[in-house]
Amino acid sequence: MENPDNSTKEQLLKEIDQLKAEVAELEKSELKSSVWLENSPVCTKIVDLDFNLQYMSSSGVKELKIDDITEFYGKPYPLHFYPDSFKIPMRNNLKKAKETGIIITQEASIVDIEGRELWYHSTIVPVNNDEGVLDYLMVVSLETTDRKQAEEELRESESMHKALFVEAQRFRDALDKVPSYVYMKDIHSRYIYGNQMTLDLFKCSAKELIGCDDSEFFPPDTVKHLLEIDARVFNGETTKEEIDSLDVKGKANYYLEVKSPIVEESNGNKIVGLVGISTDITKRKQVEQVLRESNEEYINLMDSLGTGVVLHAPDSSIILSNPKASEILGISPEQMKGKKAIDPQWRFVRNDGTDLPLEEYPVNKVLRLMKPFTDNFIGIKRPDRKYITWVNVNASIVFDNNNNIKYAIISFNDTTEQKKSEQELKESEERFSGFIKSATDGIVMYNSDLNLVEINAAALKIFPAGTSRDKLIGLNILDIAPSLKESGRYDMYANVIKTGESLLIDDLIPDPQFGDRYLTLKAFKVGDGLGIIFTDITKSKKTEKELKESEKNYRLLAENSTDTIWMMKLDGTFLYHSPAVMQLRGLTPEEANKVSMQESMTPHSIEFLNKIFAREGSKPMKEQWNSLRFELEMFRKDGSKIWTEVTANAVFDDSRKIVGIQGATHDIMERKKVEKELKNHRDHLEELIKERTAEVDEKNQKLSDQMKVFVGREQKIRELEIRLRAIEGGEG
Repeated sequence: MENPDNSTKEQLLKEIDQLKAEVAELEKSELKSSVWLENSPVCTKIVDLDFNLQYMSSSGVKELKIDDITEFYGKPYPLHFYPDSFKIPMRNNLKKAKETGIIITQEASIVDIEGRELWYHSTIVPVNNDEGVLDYLMVVSLETTDRKQAEEELRESESMHKALFVEAQRFRDALDKVPSYVYMKDIHSRYIYGNQMTLDLFKCSAKELIGCDDSEFFPPDTVKHLLEIDARVFNGETTKEEIDSLDVKGKANYYLEVKSPIVEESNGNKIVGLVGISTDITKRKQVEQVLRESNEEYINLMDSLGTGVVLHAPDSSIILSNPKASEILGISPEQMKGKKAIDPQWRFVRNDGTDLPLEEYPVNKVLRLMKPFTDNFIGIKRPDRKYITWVNVNASIVFDNNNNIKYAIISFNDTTEQKKSEQELKESEERFSGFIKSATDGIVMYNSDLNLVEINAAALKIFPAGTSRDKLIGLNILDIAPSLKESGRYDMYANVIKTGESLLIDDLIPDPQFGDRYLTLKAFKVGDGLGIIFTDITKSKKTEKELKESEKNYRLLAENSTDTIWMMKLDGTFLYHSPAVMQLRGLTPEEANKVSMQESMTPHSIEFLNKIFAREGSKPMKEQWNSLRFELEMFRKDGSKIWTEVTANAVFDDSRKIVGIQGATHDIMERKKVEKELKNHRDHLEELIKERTAEVDEKNQKLSDQMKVFVGREQKIRELEIRLRAIEGGEG
């Protein structure tokens, strides 16, 4: 089935081609004007802005009897053989028209190649380009030689007056053939002339037109706009405007209107009116509107697509793209068209992540194959993303009527999430398969008919030695275990599939060779089938039995001990207290078991015990809780406190994993009392020592002071003795 989006796009593109052909037809129609110039009796010349002749119509060439007018193209105008009486005013007027942009008329005589004098009435019209900049000067010359002669001989010959009228009529007839509305207005914006197209538009005669203004032919809004333009022209401006107007039926018409002022040289270049040329561009505007609407509709369609679309020219360059394409590719429209650089890290990749060669890029591939392709999955490495964007690419080619490539259409959908989901599903299946194979628990899977579809190595262990997986796959659950029907277990499994409610039971499998096997089994619904996970708890059952026997003997010993014997889980919950707990804390064993470790002792002891738990937990398993001894202050039933000494050891299971703590608690209140009395006595002795030491220190200080006085006196005596000996020696 044809894609409706592609069909719509092809229809839109066909409409665009058809509308372009209509525009070309309009342009062809406009060329008729130039054909008219070539066949008009009016001599029309085009002069560039350096006043060099660029064109002369056939009428002038014939009248001047010039054999090859191209020899004069690019030469100064007026031509060299023109008399100064024509050259000088013409050059001045050309310069003036160039500088002012106004239409200027002059009348002067020239001589042709043979030297014959010819009179011409010339109108110099500045012509602007589409941007309103002066492009060239057009000189329209009407030969008035006969008219001049008629004027000179007017008194003598009425026939000469008639000839002048005929020439004027020829000019009017020529303007009537112009495929535009040509008209003149006086300084009051009243019509003084209109060619036949203008008269037909206004539905009036030439006589009826004279003296009328625009208010008699156009609605008020249009009249206001036209008068504003006229006012600019009367101020010396040449205008070029697009005018829209509604006819009597309310239909919109559009005109391209050019207006220039008419200057009366004999009256000091006074502006006395304007000349206007209006071309009906209604059909062109309608075509443009249809094109615009078609383009907008096409662009809106492209923009609304959830698929990225890129349109390529035959050389693979990009013509256009929609926003979804930029969103998926991570490239702006400017980057796609080469107007802005693309990060060199951006590239297409294959499914394995390797770079896609340039020749395999979607547009290059479809242009090479010359035929469409679909479902081409490739990846995009974008610098702004850490992951690859995966897309599904479709490509097609549109040919023109000559079977040449017109353009290539590349569309793509973002399949990244789909790719991600597929990868996650694959990884999930691999993990699930790995889990089943490596699981230590037995796992079996049945379909909706309870035929075996999967069994792991752990589950095979419950079957006789040598039983293979391949031998069991496909067998019905009753073929594997016929007793399930009689025991009602088969109906239980069927109910799990029917209701989706899981089943958790303990099972016993007789084994004559190795003894009975005990299993903990959980059955649950998987898809529309059944899954069973079971754990062999035979060892646990055996250990539990042995533990009960050991516990019986332990209780016998514990119940006759004066110390309180207890057993506790790792979470602080007590499992057992010996009867001695009544003597120690005033609680029955049952009451003591209900009190948690945190509730049975003071905050200080709890903090101390938590540190012990943390310290022991950091040790290797076999070194934890190895005959620890510590003191704890505990609460009695009446709220009083008692100091105890605790001895604790770890309880291990068969795998040497700690499952609890057992210990004995001894009353040390008497010892604590003696320790307190010893401490008080020691503190008293230390106080007495401090007091005695202070007395000794005080006496030592006094002795030190006395010694200092004694030493000072002895020093003074020695000094006096020395002086005495010195005196005695002097007298002798």
